[in-house]
Amino acid sequence: MATLLLVTGCATIAPAPQTAPTPMREEGEAAARVLAFQRGMQTLGAAELARERRRLSADRGAWSKMQLALLALHPRSLNLLRARALLDSVLAAPDTEAQSLHDFARLLLEQVNERLRLEALNERQAQQLERGTSQLEQASAQVEELRSRADALQRKLDALAQIERDLSAPSPQPPTSPPPAGPAGSTPPEDRTPLR
Repeated sequence: MATLLLVTGCATIAPAPQTAPTPMREEGEAAARVLAFQRGMQTLGAAELARERRRLSADRGAWSKMQLALLALHPRSLNLLRARALLDSVLAAPDTEAQSLHDFARLLLEQVNERLRLEALNERQAQQLERGTSQLEQASAQVEELRSRADALQRKLDALAQIERDLSAPSPQPPTSPPPAGPAGSTPPEDRTPLR
């Protein structure tokens, strides 16, 4: 009896019907396509990348836009703003093909936005550094000018101090000689002017 139930039970289980691809399966296939395109693109030169870009530009489908975005992110043809615009258009498209690419597009868009933010920050820092360097050069020139003025003033002060020393030093006196003496033991003659 148990064997009979087992046999009849197995006979009633039908195989699962083949259904349309699930969203997970479509996303997996889309991921495989994106990765395969990315791998193939790595070996292309600049001329081949330009040719591929022209070929894909004729098609307006989500997959072509994703490929164009990947081409725009290639180091030999980097264009972050174009990549962002293409990824935005993939995310805005409502069709099934675009929806299967949404996760990849969102991930790439986050990376692109972060790189753009870092580039803007880097640009601001470069400008600040340039301004700081310019201000430092101006300050250095001002310091040099002040040092030159200070040296000139010091020379003038030294010259004035030397003049003051020269003026305050006692002038040399000519040696005084005693009046000439007459013969030895004689006294100077008396003034014998007659009195009136």
